[in-house]
Amino acid sequence: MSTYGWSQNDTLIQVVKNHPIIGIGGAEVISCGEQTYIVSVGFVENKGQSRSSLERIGKIKAEKEVTILVNGSDFTSSAMAIIEEVVTTKNGVQTVEQQTSYFENIKENSEGYIHSMKKLESWKSEDKSMFYFAIYTPISFN
Repeated sequence: MSTYGWSQNDTLIQVVKNHPIIGIGGAEVISCGEQTYIVSVGFVENKGQSRSSLERIGKIKAEKEVTILVNGSDFTSSAMAIIEEVVTTKNGVQTVEQQTSYFENIKENSEGYIHSMKKLESWKSEDKSMFYFAIYTPISFN
């Protein structure tokens, strides 16, 4: 519940998190109360990145999902994980330390209104292995 009491966004957040499709990533038009929204959820595998990095990647992926919904796809992405194992021996005791670096490169060509969509919520899966970032914008049918 928000600091200022229950709001329409709180209801929308629950609808999105419990949605059978976009609750785990994707974009959809959703009606909540008397308002209709375009909502998009980007997901990132949580491999120890900082919260700001997860949010940045999640937002870009959410923007990609809504672009696919509205216009089709014009994105390229690549990901690379580097896992290093450092073995040290001191006084006959061997220590193994594992370090993981994760790099993701996403290039996109999307419309300005998609970039202006607002953050709805971000959350981690119950097992903390996935990070979700939801954006939304109200739409009207005039």
